[in-house]
Amino acid sequence: MTTATVAPVSGNQLAVLLVLAGVAVLAICAVLYQHERIDDRHGTTLAEHTEQLATLAYQMPALLEHLGIEIPAPEVDDSPAAMEPGDDAKTDEFPALPATEPSGIPLQVHAALIERPSPVPRGKSAEWVEAEIAAMRARNAERMARAITEEAS
Repeated sequence: MTTATVAPVSGNQLAVLLVLAGVAVLAICAVLYQHERIDDRHGTTLAEHTEQLATLAYQMPALLEHLGIEIPAPEVDDSPAAMEPGDDAKTDEFPALPATEPSGIPLQVHAALIERPSPVPRGKSAEWVEAEIAAMRARNAERMARAITEEAS
């Protein structure tokens, strides 16, 4: 029977192990730091959106009053008798799934996709489209130049 002998860890091997552990710890710290920065940005964005929604919710009644629109509050009967399902509760009128085409697209969506007008008028060629794109680019360049001159003033 033969036995294997294992040499003790030398100084160089220990240094390599410590360097590898240090690199791993630094990599983990960098990843966690970046994750926290991203999470903070998302939190800031969510706070801004929440503030915007609160502002809109605050301004909506004044806007409705200004426009003369009255939205009645829904009348909800939350009595125990109303909560019990009765014989007159029909579910046939409201199917769980809308009628679909063989492709699985609901009929209303399918019809809207078919009837959607093309952004290119009939009879126009690719040259017309390229001319329109060039005109849009020229208008955008003009707007950008105007904005730069206004900022410089």
